[in-house]
Amino acid sequence: MKQVAVVVLGLLLAFSVASCKNEGQGGNTSTTDSLGVSTTEASSSQSTTSQVVFPSDGIRIAWVNMDSLLKGYDYYFAMQREMEALTAQAEKELTTKGQQLQKRDEKLRNDVEKGLVTRSEAQQQAQELAQDQTRYLQLQESKRQQLAEEEQVRLRRVQDAIDTYIRKYNQEHGYHYILSVGLLYADPALSVTQDVLRGLNADYAAQQTTNNPK
Repeated sequence: MKQVAVVVLGLLLAFSVASCKNEGQGGNTSTTDSLGVSTTEASSSQSTTSQVVFPSDGIRIAWVNMDSLLKGYDYYFAMQREMEALTAQAEKELTTKGQQLQKRDEKLRNDVEKGLVTRSEAQQQAQELAQDQTRYLQLQESKRQQLAEEEQVRLRRVQDAIDTYIRKYNQEHGYHYILSVGLLYADPALSVTQDVLRGLNADYAAQQTTNNPK
């Protein structure tokens, strides 16, 4: 009998809170790549090579390490615990039904061997058992789909909570970009991971207090 397993929650969430416009100056043409880094192409007749212009004080960028964020996010672990409970419940139900079917099958075989049932009775019981086994397999698939849907709902809840907090966080800090780590290099000084994590856990604790007053 197949075991119903929890799919490990893994999240890679990207946040883009605001966008900025690059203005061309003089005879230069300015473009912006996906990370908001301006690239200026000189129109001088002596050079046609592109030159990367690094952000100055005009652009404010921060980043969040999503792995570290999720490892410390209390709401994420609450969602994991819910999934574990749902999975354990489904496994228990399937195990009980599977054992019942196995006992019925063993009893029918034993009764047939001992001649305790007529041929027609044995055929009828075998047909009923086969139908119940088919329904059991359908139940297994239904539980699998149900758990997958429950997991997706919890993934979206976690993502929505982070998105909502990031927007609120940026109202106070005014970054042009808050990125999730997926870069070849990110300056540690620009990380706001721990700051965001503290805020997320504080919000979650406040919600728990409101929803479960003593």
